[in-house]
Amino acid sequence: METSAYGKPLNVHIVTLVEKTTHWLLLFGTLILLTVLDSFRAPENQLTARTYIGAIHLYQRLGCPVLKGRVVCRFSPSCSE
Repeated sequence: METSAYGKPLNVHIVTLVEKTTHWLLLFGTLILLTVLDSFRAPENQLTARTYIGAIHLYQRLGCPVLKGRVVCRFSPSCSE
């Protein structure tokens, strides 16, 4: 029987990896399902919309000052205002 560098049988590591992968896939699938279900709600009640708008506001407060002078927008007012 083949062993890994840690001294455990190789198939134990493969089973552990598959179990971890299954957990991540279940979590990812659940997040996608919740996002799809959230899209059926009214726009003012959607958690995904609030999260997106919150991310934009965070960028406006923190990202724009950091990038000021390095990135020049050709539109006035700029896209992020």
